[in-house]
Amino acid sequence: RGSLFLTWTLLLSPLVLTLGAEINVEGVEGGEVSFKCAHKLAHNNKKYFCTDPCKTNEDILVDVSPGEIATAGRITLVDSEDGSFTVKITQLLLSDAHVYWCAVIRSISNTYTSVNLTVHKGTFRLQCKPETSVFHLSLLVVSGGFVCMSTCRSN
Repeated sequence: RGSLFLTWTLLLSPLVLTLGAEINVEGVEGGEVSFKCAHKLAHNNKKYFCTDPCKTNEDILVDVSPGEIATAGRITLVDSEDGSFTVKITQLLLSDAHVYWCAVIRSISNTYTSVNLTVHKGTFRLQCKPETSVFHLSLLVVSGGFVCMSTCRSN
């Protein structure tokens, strides 16, 4: 009898934690972001990425089967077959800034991880003073965004 109770408890324990950790992602307008959503005991489950509130099929943006790659518009999901999947959003728009959800289809209750996407405006201004100075700029591209390092030197 104790063994049966232990088995029953282990089967129900993943259902108790229906919400996972929160993921915060930042990108630059026109760039891309990529992040991993991980869920326990989900290597054989279908997964999906949806917009908040993620309550109806109309909220689902892309879904992916185990071991597969799925693309819809600018969003690609890659299932790693280890319970996790990678989400890639390209050609970011300011209007993409939103709350999304990474989800796993389960037999009784789906599990979700919140994703907060922030998109920064892709333009920037640089100015050197006085006008006789020379401006040196270098850009380091990092996953669709950039880090700007600059110096102003007088002639």
